[in-house]
Amino acid sequence: MPGRPPTQIRRQPIDARRWRTRIGAPWRDVPEHSGPWGRVYYLFCRRQRYGTWTAASRNSGPRLRRRA
Repeated sequence: MPGRPPTQIRRQPIDARRWRTRIGAPWRDVPEHSGPWGRVYYLFCRRQRYGTWTAASRNSGPRLRRRA
């Protein structure tokens, strides 16, 4: 793949979001191994704008069978 290699794994911002939600900390307190907090926040906002988090939470919840 041409271009600059990625500086972080795509999973890191997702883990940072989960950590922040679980702990209730401000964005600036996101662990350094997750990447710069500004970048993590930017990716969170971008994914929120496109409805990624809504779709992910809808698909990850328990599935209930309907009785006929």
